[in-house]
Amino acid sequence: MTTDPKTKAAWNTLSGLETLDVLSNPVMIADKAMIIRYVNEAAYKMFEAIEADIRRDLPHFEARKVIGKNVDLFHKNPAYQRRLMGDMRGPHDGKFTIGGKSLIFRATPVLQPDGEASCVYVEWQDLTAAVAGKAQIDRMIHEIKA
Repeated sequence: MTTDPKTKAAWNTLSGLETLDVLSNPVMIADKAMIIRYVNEAAYKMFEAIEADIRRDLPHFEARKVIGKNVDLFHKNPAYQRRLMGDMRGPHDGKFTIGGKSLIFRATPVLQPDGEASCVYVEWQDLTAAVAGKAQIDRMIHEIKA
């Protein structure tokens, strides 16, 4: 890092959330009560692109209105999700299909000294196109073998 005072001051004024907003990877942060407190622009854009599909399974879903809502919003079985999140002590990789879209995520808790999570960072990916491409390749291989 530079020792130039102006450069150092500029770096020190950037908040963590400002830096997350420039990332191209979708990121969401939930507090310890599992209330969504932050969504970066990449996450909004990903969810907006698949919003109509998500609404097939979750009719009340609105991509730009997730802040302040519980993460249960994304789950048909919130009890399972709550148990998983309550026991999390390190990163958890998960996947699910919603509205025909294949989503994966990595949930990483920020642990307090007592081991309790103060918040959870969630990194998202929409793998729908990759899953469809793999299925198409698998079908072609099966047809070639047949």
